[in-house]
Amino acid sequence: MHNLLSSSNLKFSSAFLLCIILISCQNSADKRSPTDGRKVSSVEQVTFIDVDTVNILTPHKIHLTRLYAQDNYGINDYRITSPKMVVIHYTAIPTLDETLRYFKPDSLNASRKKIIKKSPLNVGVHYVIDKDGSIYNLLPDSIMGRHILGFNHIALGIENVARDSSELTVEQLNSNVKLVKYLSNAYPSMQYLIGHQEYDDHTLPHYTLLKADDPNYQPYPKPDPGADFLEKLRLKLNDDYDLVFEK
Repeated sequence: MHNLLSSSNLKFSSAFLLCIILISCQNSADKRSPTDGRKVSSVEQVTFIDVDTVNILTPHKIHLTRLYAQDNYGINDYRITSPKMVVIHYTAIPTLDETLRYFKPDSLNASRKKIIKKSPLNVGVHYVIDKDGSIYNLLPDSIMGRHILGFNHIALGIENVARDSSELTVEQLNSNVKLVKYLSNAYPSMQYLIGHQEYDDHTLPHYTLLKADDPNYQPYPKPDPGADFLEKLRLKLNDDYDLVFEK
């Protein structure tokens, strides 16, 4: 297990081990579900993912999330019942400590002037991956996080600690691969894998899932995590697990 930042003021719960037992299907050919674009390998592997828990969820944050979902998605619920998308980000924050401190508050930092008008709910993500590949779980997969405009009702988010794409590491790439594989096995509904930079691309299949009840919905360009990291991630998912998602 990884030691959790003894210098931080945050209180961490004990680390836990997610063990994914992936069933081997030796006698079946490669198959593609008729309802999604994922290709599932005929021979799966056993994967162990070491994950530390950092609980940022409070009753007030749940309340704000419910209001956010009502106002922006027309949904009277704070939960994700059927995740369909994994979204890859980088934090634009240089360290894990700073990243966790940024996500912990219930309410959004006043400096986020572009989005604070839509909701006081703080931005939030399900997983953070440090530069050494350590994975931290911040929100339960069943709780909506505020990390991608128009798609939070169906998306699980993975943040990588880095100021920009040049700081992303091989260790982070490998952990993203394992985590995405885990999520794919945990949620058969998972269909799409995108980078934040792709969220507003009208030509990609995932865009049909957009919900924007607010008539003032205004997407804006995002650079994360960068084309090179996304390409390597998709290639490695295919090479290691024969796993292909739609975009």
